Amino acid sequence: ANGRRVIVDSTVDVSVLMRILQGLEMLR
Repeated sequence: ANGRRVIVDSTVDVSVLMRILQGLEMLR
């Protein structure tokens, strides 16, 4: 269970980072 939670957290972080990068590109 803990291992799965770590994987989910990592995937969520990646999705959030991708959204932030897209936001920065939009500002440019």
